Amino acid sequence: SIPEPTPAPPPRRQLRFGVGKTPGVTPADTVAEAGRKVLRFHFARLLAAEDGTRSGRDPEDVHRMRVATRRLRAAWRVFGEAYLPERTRRFPRELRALARRLGAVRDLDVLIAGLETYRVNLPADETPGLDPLLETWQRRRDAARADLINELDSDAYRRFAAAFEVFVTSEGAAVRPVRATEPHHVRDTAPSRIWRAYEQVRAYEGVLPWADVPTLHELRIAAKWLRYAMEFVREALEPEAGPLV
Repeated sequence: SIPEPTPAPPPRRQLRFGVGKTPGVTPADTVAEAGRKVLRFHFARLLAAEDGTRSGRDPEDVHRMRVATRRLRAAWRVFGEAYLPERTRRFPRELRALARRLGAVRDLDVLIAGLETYRVNLPADETPGLDPLLETWQRRRDAARADLINELDSDAYRRFAAAFEVFVTSEGAAVRPVRATEPHHVRDTAPSRIWRAYEQVRAYEGVLPWADVPTLHELRIAAKWLRYAMEFVREALEPEAGPLV
């Protein structure tokens, strides 16, 4: 018999806007437009992973899409004060909801992969004992994936994606007015932002001898914010910033 042809993978979503290999932030950029560049860059990555996430062929697409939402939410924390809240507050809220859906699938993917790796090294007569746990996680993963697909197929998500695309591609959109004497360029604000993030990490030095797991988790988050504060404006910094990131 003639074997069935392997179905071709679905085409990647075609972006309606272009992005480079980096966000392209410069020292002369205003905070608002630097943020827009960073948001546009990571939104493009989110959209590029959307088709693969829908198909389910490669679990790494879910991971890539989740990482993009993390970067977008982090960028909003760094640059969000530059925009009018009454026109933009929906964006971080909807990104947070999408991140929860993606995280539910990704966390179970990681658990299942870890359990399957662990089973490989067990004696054959012991592996059936893990079947109920594996089946439970797979059922939960299937349910979480169904919820994620429903989210991506929803009118609410389509409206969000369309509105966010307009925002990240429209220079000057929703920018909070600033006085001419108010620091609002990357060259004037990046140093203090990075320094504040560094101070937050250093503040944990005194508690490390007794730090419990939640405290160490908070330190990990603080270290991430320090990295993001540098990473988002890396091109505007000295070359030494690259190795430091």
